[in-house]
Amino acid sequence: MYNYNKVYKSIIGVGVSMTRIVKSAIQSVFCHASSMPDLWPNTDYQKHVPKSARELAEVNWKRTGDSLQKAMKCVGEENDSKK
Repeated sequence: MYNYNKVYKSIIGVGVSMTRIVKSAIQSVFCHASSMPDLWPNTDYQKHVPKSARELAEVNWKRTGDSLQKAMKCVGEENDSKK
């Protein structure tokens, strides 16, 4: 009836070609992965993040104080020039 040997070889043949298709698809994904952005960059972005809330508050209050001092200096200079 059926030649089981031929059926077996055709199943193996399909399996081999599917294996090649899957293998080439995986290779193309990994080959093109080098053009994708790095998911784990070497840059340490944590160095810009304050270590505590106190440090964050100190930096922000210093910036506010510097801005106020600069503004008061400008206002003082404007007052002196009007006189």
